[in-house]
Amino acid sequence: MDFCHVMTKPPSSDSRIALPSVDRILGEPAVAVLIERHGRQLVVDSVRAVLAEMREGKLPVNGAEIAAHCAARLEADMRPSQRRVFNLTGTVLHTNLGRAPLPEEAVAATAESLRGPTNL
Repeated sequence: MDFCHVMTKPPSSDSRIALPSVDRILGEPAVAVLIERHGRQLVVDSVRAVLAEMREGKLPVNGAEIAAHCAARLEADMRPSQRRVFNLTGTVLHTNLGRAPLPEEAVAATAESLRGPTNL
């Protein structure tokens, strides 16, 4: 069953009342794909956050776009936070920029040790 029809009723004094339940959204095929990719708990958290934003008026109240908003939220949350930067401080090592670059041999040894259990 498509939850979009809930949102097409004539607007009442507050159309946010017509938001579908979390369980109903989780049953949608588009959301099932997100669950497969990211796991149920992350998707449930995303659905709840999107519904909360809709209730607060931060997002348009449109049932057809809930899955898309959840997918965008999950993509942003799953994006790695570390990124390469340029050390333009004039120093060889700066604590705010992480460690100095490692030689390729050290990188290869680290990668090899992380392929299995280690005694960290």
